[in-house]
Amino acid sequence: MISLSNINHKNTAQDFYDLVKNEVLDRLACEEANLNIQKTTNGYDLTKYLEKHLKEFLIGDVEKCVKSHENNLRPILKNHFVNTKPKTPSPFKVAFQYVFFYESYDKWSAYKIIKKLDIHCCPYCNRTYITTLGNDKNKFARADFDHFLPKSRYPYLRFNFYNLIPSCLICNQRAKGQKPTNLEEYIYPYKEGFDNHAKFSYLPKSYNSLKDGFDSDIIIKPDSPQSQIGKKIQKNIDLFRLNQQYSMHHTELNFILEKKSKHSDGYIKELMDAFPNLFKDEIEAYEYIFGKPYEEKEYINSPLAKFFKDIHEDIS
Repeated sequence: MISLSNINHKNTAQDFYDLVKNEVLDRLACEEANLNIQKTTNGYDLTKYLEKHLKEFLIGDVEKCVKSHENNLRPILKNHFVNTKPKTPSPFKVAFQYVFFYESYDKWSAYKIIKKLDIHCCPYCNRTYITTLGNDKNKFARADFDHFLPKSRYPYLRFNFYNLIPSCLICNQRAKGQKPTNLEEYIYPYKEGFDNHAKFSYLPKSYNSLKDGFDSDIIIKPDSPQSQIGKKIQKNIDLFRLNQQYSMHHTELNFILEKKSKHSDGYIKELMDAFPNLFKDEIEAYEYIFGKPYEEKEYINSPLAKFFKDIHEDIS
């Protein structure tokens, strides 16, 4: 829902690379015998290939990485990762997972990385806080990491910074689970968000709910359902069950309706004219009244920010 393109991800990605690079190289050397039983389709020993392109696998653009390496790596990896039933993993698979040690969170400072990203709200739902509490030694709470491209299908991206999407437990484990996503059909947060291509609205079921919002359906839908972006948005809405997640927010809807009835656009303008030093502009007035940011780039740190703005505009 909310794009991550505006956050300070490049510096954090470099920090991530600096933290894990040497450990990955050491593990590659340790597992050389188990990995080199396979050759890439262009004839490389796998360890040499992984070493040569390590930076791409760790912090490279995921779309470019797939285009560059899928043909060389797919024939090797599919038999060990994709076409395997639940059974004892092969020595090759164990070695590969050991090298790209995503599951060893404390060894790559997961708390430190998510804290440096400075994201406080789930980008998939813009509803739930993903506050980081504690650190890598004294663990308490932090965001989940969703593999946008599934690590079973793309094991060479299992430890790629840009394939690890900070998210809430509800979106990652309850809604998405093991369902695969891809770049062609779904909104990929490091590339795009819903922006103004989808809006929240509410449908009152009675006259009273027109005023208080309690007996209403809260929905989000794409503005152009048949467009490419509209289809991707709808896929995300369905996958993360956003209409179901937002169905519980009638109290917040009531808050918006009450604030709007007391502070109409005309009232705010009159207030600004009467007291020109009270607010810098209408955006500042909106943020004061509703307690939410107006600018989309600020949504990532404020749960329900898009919902508040969309409903505000829907009833204006």
